[in-house]
Amino acid sequence: MKKLLLVLLLAPAALWAQESDREAVMETINSAYLEGITNEGDASKIDAGFHTGFNILGYNANNDRVWEFPIYYWKPAAIENAEDGSNEERGPVRFEYPLVDITGNAAIVKVEYFIGDRHVYSDYLSLYKFKDGWKIVSKIFYQHPEE
Repeated sequence: MKKLLLVLLLAPAALWAQESDREAVMETINSAYLEGITNEGDASKIDAGFHTGFNILGYNANNDRVWEFPIYYWKPAAIENAEDGSNEERGPVRFEYPLVDITGNAAIVKVEYFIGDRHVYSDYLSLYKFKDGWKIVSKIFYQHPEE
């Protein structure tokens, strides 16, 4: 009976911790990726949410190879897009999150990336929880064909 009581008392604390981590992961993605990289080109938001070792891994079907694009190339490109008006021409991006899975200090989030009503990408982000919070460490993606 004591064990059952202990489990019943600790279960809400575990659920609260998981929900707290989920909120922190979503805040990291919204601030660093949606706002920082995609819509605003905000260097401080990018730095706060992306690990310095972050890479996009892409697949080139023509040569059946994987390529890398590190944050130190993506960040200046995002800032330039915001400064030269490219983001305004493109229009605002919005995200949907059909999958958020957190185990300990590791998380994976599926991000559905839309420009207007057009579904452009399905992104798979990997995050780790560091001493200073959650950081996006990698991304793979699928680019949906234009209809």
